[in-house]
Amino acid sequence: MIKKFSRVESINIEKQRRDIVVAIYDSRKLMKILNILNSYRVLVKGIDENSKEVYGIIIVDENGLRYINEMHIEINGVILNIDTIGVERSAIMGIILSRTSSIKIGSIIVGIDYGERIGIAIIVDSDVVFINSYRDKAEALRIIKMFIDSINVERKIIRIGLPNKPHRGYEDFVNKLASLLKESAVIEFISENGSSRRKLEVENTKVDEDSLAALNIALQRIYSDKV
Repeated sequence: MIKKFSRVESINIEKQRRDIVVAIYDSRKLMKILNILNSYRVLVKGIDENSKEVYGIIIVDENGLRYINEMHIEINGVILNIDTIGVERSAIMGIILSRTSSIKIGSIIVGIDYGERIGIAIIVDSDVVFINSYRDKAEALRIIKMFIDSINVERKIIRIGLPNKPHRGYEDFVNKLASLLKESAVIEFISENGSSRRKLEVENTKVDEDSLAALNIALQRIYSDKV
C-alpha cells in the first residue's frame, strides 16, 4: 500500500537501506555495472578472500558466483546474476532493492514534470528510490522505460503533470512515452497546481524545482474534477 504524503517538507530520498556487493570477473561488465551504479549515487562493496559472509544485494556473473561458492561465503540477501538477467536490468534492480524498505515489491510509480528540464521521480511502494531532471527528452524517456521494464510488479503507474499553459513538445513527448511503454504501465494525468511550491532539503542539499515537482506529481491522485 502506498503511503500518502501531504505537502511534506522533508522525506527520505534515495536512502540506501542495503549494501550492494559486486562479484564480477568480466572487466567490461564490471566497469559498466560500476558506472551505472555510480551515476545513480549508489555505494558499492566488493568481495575478497577474507569475506566470510555478505549481506544485501549481491550482483554477480557466473565466475563471481562460482568464486563465492568455492570460498564458502555465506550469502544473506538477494543474488542478481548479470549473465542471466542482463547488466542493465541487474543494476537497476540492485538500485531499487537497495533503497526499498522491503525486497517484496508491489508497485512502481513514476512522476514526470514536463518542461525545459524534465523532472523524474520514482517511487517503489512508499520509498523514493530515484529523483533527477534532464534536458534531453530522449534520455528522460530512456530512464523511465528502463525502470519500468526492470522490475516485475503488477502495479506500474506513470503520472505526468498537465501543464498550466500550452508547452511546446508536450504532446509529442506523451505520444512517444505511450508508444515506448505500450501496455506495460498505466498513464495518469495530474494537475500541476502547486506541484513545485515547496523546497525540499535532503542532507543540506536542495532538490531542484523540476525534480521536486515530479515528486509531488508522483504522490498525487487523480480526482474526477482534474481529468
